[in-house]
Amino acid sequence: MDSYIQDVIEKLVNEYGLIEIHMDCQYTTALLYNKYHDHQLQVQYQKEASTKYQIDMAQKIFDTSFQLSTMNYELIYHRLQLLYDQPPRSYDKLEFQL
Repeated sequence: MDSYIQDVIEKLVNEYGLIEIHMDCQYTTALLYNKYHDHQLQVQYQKEASTKYQIDMAQKIFDTSFQLSTMNYELIYHRLQLLYDQPPRSYDKLEFQL
């Protein structure tokens, strides 16, 4: 009788104990999957959405680039003004067509 009760207890532990362990394992796996999926969504969102810092830096880069191109055009304009406004270096070589 003692071995029969021991066999029944071992059978119950094997059947229901493994189910509980299996359920715990499935629960832990589901939690890990959900955390990984949440992390993937956060990474994808961060790739697509610009942060305040990124927006500020892009604005500064744009402003600096615009100022640089404006200064470059002004430099070209002033060089051309100097070129056209300066008197000839020698009047001997001037050719007037009448």
